[in-house]
Amino acid sequence: CSREEWHNLYVHLASRSEFKFQAVQFLPKIYHFERAELERQSRDYFVNEIQHELNYTGITHPIRGPDGLTIKPRENSSFYWPVHYVEPLVSNEVAVELDGYADAERATRIDRITSTFQPSLSKGIRLVQETDPHAKGLILRHPGVAESILKPVEATFISQIVLRVPDLLNRATDGIVVDKSVYLYDSTESDADPDPLGAVRVQVIDNDTIRDNLPPVAFSEIPRPRSSKMVVEDIEVADRHWICAIVSPPKQDSGTILFIALGGAIIMLATILLAVWFQTHMTRVAKISELRSQAEEEKAASAQRQVIKEREMNEFLSHEVRNPLASSISALSFVTATVNDSSECHIPNNETRSTVQEDLRVMSASLQFINELLRNMLDIHRSASHMQIVLSPTDILHDILEPVASILFMRGASSAVQVQVECPKDLVCEADRMRLKQIVLNLSSNAAKFVQKGYIRL
Repeated sequence: CSREEWHNLYVHLASRSEFKFQAVQFLPKIYHFERAELERQSRDYFVNEIQHELNYTGITHPIRGPDGLTIKPRENSSFYWPVHYVEPLVSNEVAVELDGYADAERATRIDRITSTFQPSLSKGIRLVQETDPHAKGLILRHPGVAESILKPVEATFISQIVLRVPDLLNRATDGIVVDKSVYLYDSTESDADPDPLGAVRVQVIDNDTIRDNLPPVAFSEIPRPRSSKMVVEDIEVADRHWICAIVSPPKQDSGTILFIALGGAIIMLATILLAVWFQTHMTRVAKISELRSQAEEEKAASAQRQVIKEREMNEFLSHEVRNPLASSISALSFVTATVNDSSECHIPNNETRSTVQEDLRVMSASLQFINELLRNMLDIHRSASHMQIVLSPTDILHDILEPVASILFMRGASSAVQVQVECPKDLVCEADRMRLKQIVLNLSSNAAKFVQKGYIRL
């Protein structure tokens, strides 16, 4: 997901959502070897592309102390979960590249949601960009959906929405036209008193609805005017347990509609986050499909080029090699016939004639072998470029060993290296004559390279 795609997604959500949220953020899992490149790209974006007055320092770590919040560069770690994209950027600059894994509690939560693929809601926290001294914030995280239930893997990015509790309460009380006070608490930690999240007082004066955010108050100290009634409801929100208390004048509704509205607001936020994940997931799928399509096109083009090369090689072998070879074989046959006819060829003695005839047999065997090899290569290319084994009755002595011995025969070294053939005369088997001859020739040629004196036995 690119910055531009994330920005367009935020604009779409902001234009269609009736809910006010502080920020929408994208947190990828970044390994340490990727950190330098990520920080380089981000620095280039903020300084050169948008020229934003942001003092970008890379991946950071928020540290709260007695003097308030301090943002420091994140020490080296094996991996990080930085807030890489944040929208809107204005008023959320301090959140850029904050490592959500630097804090032990948040790290535990991230580990859980990335392995279970279940959304998670934070406890009430003080947002780094908050100006109201009493307002708390919430972070709703969503890891998306596991791509496979058969081979589940951990999520590699998280989308999250940051919201202020006052905005949540204002959204839940929208439409209320009677006086009420609403108090919201987090009771997830059962061994502690409910944690005040926020409170709002709704007053209707002259048909105008006025909402005032109230300072935090302990659950046991909720103010109850005389003759008022208080309704308390438990609400399960993601992985948190909330308590909502409504204080209202007597003879008014119990607040069921408000409870539904409050739960519906959180459900809507979770739906928005799921839509964010789905959009980024589909964008990634589209990019992968595009890359695969390009790879297939390149593969097809490469195959086409290979076909053209093979066709050119076939034409070269057919015309530029086999034609001269055929002429050589034909000329050799005339020379052999002339040498064998003593009336046509005047050779001084029988010994010389025998030597010439032996040389001609070596030449003939070599040319015939090359001719068969070329013909076989052409047949392979014409038959979809795969080898075909053609079995036929083969006389091992006359069809294989003697032709190979003729090719190996070295006239000048015959006294030092001898080629011996030992094979029964009637040994016949079903074999691919060309392939078997090629194998025996390769083996015996290798042997000839390492024999300076002695013999090669076939």
